[in-house]
Amino acid sequence: MEIVSEEKGKWLRRTLLVDGEAVSWLNIRKLHVHFGQAVVRVGGIAGVGTAHQHRMKGYSRIVMEDTSSFLQKGGYDVALLFGIEHFYEKFDYAACGFEVRARVRTRDAERVLGADTPFNVRPFTSGDLEAIIPLFNRNNARRTLSVARDPETFRRYPHGSAFKHRPEIFVVEDGRGAFAGYAVTDALPASTIVCEAETGDPEALRAILAELVRTAIERRDGEIVFALPGDHLLVAMLRPLGCVVERTYRTTGGVMGRIISQDAFLGALADAYSAGRASSVESTSLDVEVETDLGVTKVSLPAAEAGTGRLKIPAATLFQVLTGFRDPREVALSDGVEISGDAAAFMELLFPENEPYMFSPDHF
Repeated sequence: MEIVSEEKGKWLRRTLLVDGEAVSWLNIRKLHVHFGQAVVRVGGIAGVGTAHQHRMKGYSRIVMEDTSSFLQKGGYDVALLFGIEHFYEKFDYAACGFEVRARVRTRDAERVLGADTPFNVRPFTSGDLEAIIPLFNRNNARRTLSVARDPETFRRYPHGSAFKHRPEIFVVEDGRGAFAGYAVTDALPASTIVCEAETGDPEALRAILAELVRTAIERRDGEIVFALPGDHLLVAMLRPLGCVVERTYRTTGGVMGRIISQDAFLGALADAYSAGRASSVESTSLDVEVETDLGVTKVSLPAAEAGTGRLKIPAATLFQVLTGFRDPREVALSDGVEISGDAAAFMELLFPENEPYMFSPDHF
């Protein structure tokens, strides 16, 4: 019995062989993902499977557990996956993301069509990625769970709001013909769903919204759906038009993750926080010991007043707090969590409230 690894483009395939036969496998996508101000190395797990005749033999467990060790040795901080329900918890994965859907009736949104705009809309070309990727990365530089896209590997949009939906992209230009923004929608005949929209000029969002309305009218779609973060400006622009915004939190399945290397992960978060405070006059530190089932990590943060504390928390719960899935105030009341000294202040500094989101085209 052995596990072999094979590079396949931006993926790494790991296969369990028993007497030379492939019995179980998974793929790892090499990613860099934002966690607040930090960017950490993430192993994206996908394509987990076992040959039908070899199921219920524990082979998938062997591959999953060995992969956690493999990722740690490879310098990864975190693992993420999109999982089925009630399976990956046994490998210490926890639900860590939520879905946001904003909806506006097309007839209510038609009001935006009368506004004058200096922007023009045109179809996307592959050359637009040179402008789209840096714009996306700038606009989402501090959004937890957003992928830091690499121009060398992100060469096309693989799908829209779902794996089976082909993407349709349009670009917005200013009056001089310069790139000003873009939007990614699903290429569906009777639905209007936008899963990504970024601009360098907020005024360009008006042109994007107007184009979405025109698309919905052409498709005879009575509703436009926005699969975007809840704090996205385009979602805020729907409020005067009348809209519904829904958040869905799952206890199992969907976006799930786990800490792979606790020291490195917390160290990266602390370093990013400290770098962001480099211009401050703080000369003291807040020193906290974080104890989980993965071990004890000492973390120091620059602070106005010196302090010490201890935080005892399950690793899965800690990860949910770090992604913004759970509120530190609620977690402090949970079983298995102990906070002493100045650890509460530490949690407020390192785990600020945020709107975590991984955009649909980056799902794997």
